Amino acid sequence: MVKEGLLQWGKTLKPGSSCLICHKHILAIGGRRIVAQAQRGVTISDECTRRTHEEITYFGSLLLPGDPGRYLLLWGDSDLWNSKVLTRAAHLAIHGKRPWFCQICGGRACNVCLEPLPFPMGSDHVSDDGEVLHSPIFPITNQCPNLICPRYVPARIGGGRWSAI
Repeated sequence: MVKEGLLQWGKTLKPGSSCLICHKHILAIGGRRIVAQAQRGVTISDECTRRTHEEITYFGSLLLPGDPGRYLLLWGDSDLWNSKVLTRAAHLAIHGKRPWFCQICGGRACNVCLEPLPFPMGSDHVSDDGEVLHSPIFPITNQCPNLICPRYVPARIGGGRWSAI
């Protein structure tokens, strides 16, 4: 039997407890819970859509058992979506939770210290209450928030044309 939460699968589906890929809790990682980017993503849909894109090497859909017409859609590198990750994502979706991946696994972390960046540009991320938000791409330098990282630059408040967030 499918939980009632899955029947309301849209933007209000609350996030799962850990990253699909590294299996770490968001409090241990920091940053935001990402659900979609141009290069990779996971979502639940009532359409079994197939799309092609030159830069996306894998796209698949999985019919969710017990809920006819609901599909788990995945895109990105085939190495990313191994059988463990697919099983975890399907389990979350079947139990009324939204699958997500962390900023580190999503490539939105400092390339020196791996601290999640303050603004995950070009990413859709899910809040604690299940709302999906979008972080657009802005012409700013996404500075590392880690004080001991060589890429750290303190945020300027009210100064300059573009201030770090």
